[in-house]
Amino acid sequence: MSKTNRILLAVLAAVALITVVGLAVAWLVGRGDDGEPANPLVSTRWQVRSYARVADPASMISPLPDTQLTAEFDGIKVAGSLGCNTYTAGYAVDGNALAIAKAALSGMFCEQPAGLMDQETAFVEALESARSFELETDQLRVLNDQGQVVIDFVPYRPVAEATKPPLSTDDSWSRIQAAGKIVVGTAADYPPFEFYVTPHQIDGFDIALMNEIGRHLGVGIEYYDFAFEGLGPALNQGQIDVAIAAISRTPEREALVDFSNIYLVSEDGILARDDSSVTVASPGDVAGYRVGVQRNTVYQDWIQSTLIDVGLMSSDNLFAYEKAEHALQDLNDGRIELVILDGQAAQASVEQGGVKIIAKGRGRQHYAIALTKGAFALKAKLDEAISDLYDNGTVDRLAQQYLDVGQLLPTPTPGPTSTPGPQPPCTDGLALVRDLPPPERVKPGQTFVKAWQVRNTGTCTWNGSYQLVFVHGYQMGGEPVVVAGNVSPGETYDLQTNLVAPLSAGSYQGVWQMVNPGLQGFGERLNVDVTVQAPPTVTPEPTQTPAPGIGFSVDRTDIRAGECVTFDWEVENVKAVYFYQEGERWQDYGVPGQGSRRECPPTTTSYRLRVLLRDDTVEIRKITIFVEPVADAPAITRFTVDPAGQITLGQCVTVRWAVEGELDNVTLSASENMLWDPAPAVGNTFDCPERTGVATYELVAVGPGGTSRQAQSISVMDPATATPEPTSEPDVPVIHAFDVSPSQLQVGECIALYWRVGGGAAYSRILRDQAVVVDDADYNGQEMDCLDTGGSYTYVLESRNHVGQWIREQRSVQVNEEAWENPLAGTRWLVRAFFDREAGGVGTILRGTTLTMAFDGDGEAYGTSGCNSYSASYLVEGRQLTLTAPTSTSLVCERPAGIMDQEAAFLELLPAITGYAIEGETLTLEDVTGQNVVELLAY
Repeated sequence: MSKTNRILLAVLAAVALITVVGLAVAWLVGRGDDGEPANPLVSTRWQVRSYARVADPASMISPLPDTQLTAEFDGIKVAGSLGCNTYTAGYAVDGNALAIAKAALSGMFCEQPAGLMDQETAFVEALESARSFELETDQLRVLNDQGQVVIDFVPYRPVAEATKPPLSTDDSWSRIQAAGKIVVGTAADYPPFEFYVTPHQIDGFDIALMNEIGRHLGVGIEYYDFAFEGLGPALNQGQIDVAIAAISRTPEREALVDFSNIYLVSEDGILARDDSSVTVASPGDVAGYRVGVQRNTVYQDWIQSTLIDVGLMSSDNLFAYEKAEHALQDLNDGRIELVILDGQAAQASVEQGGVKIIAKGRGRQHYAIALTKGAFALKAKLDEAISDLYDNGTVDRLAQQYLDVGQLLPTPTPGPTSTPGPQPPCTDGLALVRDLPPPERVKPGQTFVKAWQVRNTGTCTWNGSYQLVFVHGYQMGGEPVVVAGNVSPGETYDLQTNLVAPLSAGSYQGVWQMVNPGLQGFGERLNVDVTVQAPPTVTPEPTQTPAPGIGFSVDRTDIRAGECVTFDWEVENVKAVYFYQEGERWQDYGVPGQGSRRECPPTTTSYRLRVLLRDDTVEIRKITIFVEPVADAPAITRFTVDPAGQITLGQCVTVRWAVEGELDNVTLSASENMLWDPAPAVGNTFDCPERTGVATYELVAVGPGGTSRQAQSISVMDPATATPEPTSEPDVPVIHAFDVSPSQLQVGECIALYWRVGGGAAYSRILRDQAVVVDDADYNGQEMDCLDTGGSYTYVLESRNHVGQWIREQRSVQVNEEAWENPLAGTRWLVRAFFDREAGGVGTILRGTTLTMAFDGDGEAYGTSGCNSYSASYLVEGRQLTLTAPTSTSLVCERPAGIMDQEAAFLELLPAITGYAIEGETLTLEDVTGQNVVELLAY
């Protein structure tokens, strides 16, 4: 059964435990004077002859056979046995009035006899409904507020203790003692129960509980990460001793494995404001409301997988908070309409006022540790440890730490069982034999091969219908790996996949698993662990030669992730100006001729100022901001403002965001006015700017590992002068940017994919010739794709919203089988003429000056520009020629007059070069319009 099915079965299940409700003896008010009559119940001891259910007090029920319900009164409390658990409660007597406080239970779960846990619950409810009593020599009757008898006691008589069956002589525990450890299988993709905190460390409630069980039993714990569906077969194939992964006890599973006593019972609670008219009759009813959940809980996972992913609910209706209290505050403030959390926490919120429970306990799951069939000795040890950890408060502490549950629920009765289904003809299994690691450190964007040697530990033969697929973490461009040939049970097989290292420095992990023809995962999961080294320090691009009437600058070009920069520009006598990130549609980002912009790029990013001159020619100035990554800071995986670029005064925008990683706080501001503090980690909001100019939205995520920050700016125009393009409805997906470069390359080289989507985008992917290369893409990101075969390729970015509306953009790439011919390599040239943009014509070479250009074979162009020497990187692709902005020495020459102007005019042409042509001894360089702008002679 898949992890998604687990969640479906639990409905809105989550995190309440089989527990000890903290021993809190209530002091009830009675007379305190010395003339107070004696309490006739003190030092009496009774057993139940019959009791009534609170819902039906007219019908009395006898205790189940071989069970005994007892009550013993001292001066302030009544205590006794419930058959499985013991209880304690405070009480007070005033005449024949009797009040009994809420009982504290010992928190055990017993399966036999059938109905025992139901009996316990009903008896405790009857006890707590007491309002008076009638006492006779051999009988005590307890009455409710209607004067009806709810419990009929008779004097206590000890029952002879039944002979306990002997423990099995199996060696399941002795083998573990000899090994000194329990080998534990889990499925580490289900927070807060089990999840990776580093590439090699698993944490979560289940993991912490298992560690405590190991300490209690005096043995070590060794974990292995499996596909959830493969845990049962792994137990029966002897790969692991036990499995813990929020596994629900079901009849189907009990046919395959044994279970420990239940250690957790899940139950949900759905809250609305006291004045709300919202009703929830079925799980799907929550889809139409703005719902708050605590981040990284099963509630968030359930809503995403069963409502949003299948199109029943808009992603805009899900708000994920770092702390449940922040969700409750926003519920009270009207930002959201519902909050789903643990049932007991929901009840505690009701007691604080302002909210009510509109649905609770619609799906309960009973979690237990799975063992191999017949491992009775190990089961006895696990049951003993679980019981002791409840009694000493360890489970309470772990529940508070991982599940944010302050007080725990009493054990409910398990649901009815069903008949196990037929067993499959064979079982699948996989064990890792040998891990073939990639290089310890790789460069950003470097291709590498990851390989594993595995063994077929099942009884099914693998064939071409079996494949290795990516599960979670970083996919690094890897694609499914199909098994070649047949792999019989017991045989080993080598798996390998081609990967591309991420572009940012840091440590990355990808998790893969084998799936069978039914796409059901099985076996031990396989990890890809790689460290991407920081790229060498890049020399910042030199300040570009100023163009007349165009000023473009930034306060700094080197920052750490989470920091911001400020751009300034000023242009004169032009038609239009655009400021945008490289790869974005520049048409959407018109700006005034003079302005500034605060930008907080998460990774190294280039920004452009595009200037349309009066003669319809274009000047583009470029500045790159180099960002040093902060490995442990929270990751902002989505931050979009829709519509982007430009709106008119009176229009509103939708701001959407998502943050991952360890968090302390998230804030959202608009032009330095705080919109939301603390904000949810996943959320959205509307904002309507109230004045023209630039509106800058800034998202700040603070965690123990650092701060991440992103900013998005829009221009708010006067409706009388602005003519923005019509905008789509907020729920329609929008592609803000999609860039695939270079458009031509050689076999074996890689291209860079860059994208940014927004609007109502709920799911995005990138395909190469119909094959998915980036699945479930982030809202903004970049990835490398390496091509080993020549030909033409088409890349398509697809994005859809939650109701299935798609939007697509495509780009084409040409891959050449043979290396590019580079006729420029090793040549030297003398500049004969060049186009002087300022003069508007061909510039003459000043007498006494020489301008030269030479090309080496390693991609560097260099020469003299009259006064200074310069150099730039170049790339030849067919007839295309690209030159980077040149770097030059910093001399100032006074003679001949005009030499510095000539130099500036020549150097500013080089980054605009896009093509070249060689005819005999003449080389001409062209700009994007096809105009010849430099003419050179060989020398």
